[in-house]
Amino acid sequence: MVDFHTHHAAADALVSSDVAHFGRAECESLEFHPWQIREDFSALPAGFRELAGSAAAIGEIGLDRLRGAPLEVQMRALCELLQLAHELQKPVVFHAVRATPELLSCCKPYPEMPKLLHGFRGSPEKLELFRRKGFYVSLAPGALDYPPLAAALRRDGLSGIGFESDDSPEPFSAIFRRAAERLGISENELDRITRQTFEEYLSI
Repeated sequence: MVDFHTHHAAADALVSSDVAHFGRAECESLEFHPWQIREDFSALPAGFRELAGSAAAIGEIGLDRLRGAPLEVQMRALCELLQLAHELQKPVVFHAVRATPELLSCCKPYPEMPKLLHGFRGSPEKLELFRRKGFYVSLAPGALDYPPLAAALRRDGLSGIGFESDDSPEPFSAIFRRAAERLGISENELDRITRQTFEEYLSI
């Protein structure tokens, strides 16, 4: 089973960490979370560019309207991070809270960039918007407890969809099992589909 986004060290996951903890896992992503951005942001942290070259991906990065520096400051930092990811040809992991239009605007210059939106919980319409814009989408634990979302995925398929534990104390195996039940497919089939999606995301 592939855990698309976790803050728990795991060999088969896209692990998000801060700069100080970089290097623990084979598929580790280098984080500059929007909550870490200061109001006086002017440049990426010392050493970030060098470490980014060895990371499997950059993220999580993104925008959060409810927490952190003013949104315009977060957007300035995000644009710099996206340019770095573009230069290094790295996939990106996004955090987005109540800032969908702004996030899509920042990403518009990079249509070919592999983009993973983590922690999605929302409507089928919003999910479809991100899929149309070329995002892979990792569902938050419990996202499929919302019946319309589970029904939409049963109807439309799982292209570009993954599952994650994030920082949940619940074992990923339990999260994954529940997702398979909500979708009405076997765990083996869900594992096959999501493993292929994960490999596509990292290899684009």
